[in-house]
Amino acid sequence: MSQDWEWDQDRTIWEQMYEVLRSRIEQGIYPSRSAVPSLDRLQQEFGVARVTVQKVMRILKDEGMIKTIVGKGTFVRPPEEWGQSSDR
Repeated sequence: MSQDWEWDQDRTIWEQMYEVLRSRIEQGIYPSRSAVPSLDRLQQEFGVARVTVQKVMRILKDEGMIKTIVGKGTFVRPPEEWGQSSDR
């Protein structure tokens, strides 16, 4: 995927990464029910520490935008489920 962002030195990297990933989900770049790129792939694409990727993914999961299925991966939830706990 081509780089669709540029770091703003006045803001935290994790906030900017969160905004990029959330935007990709909202715009359908990562469509509903599709797999989100792996932590390793996101870490490589954004050039950030693994803990940064984990933090952003945790926030998206807490917002109900993604869910993890053990042994299968992390997937985008349908928009009607956003805002709900990912445990449902």
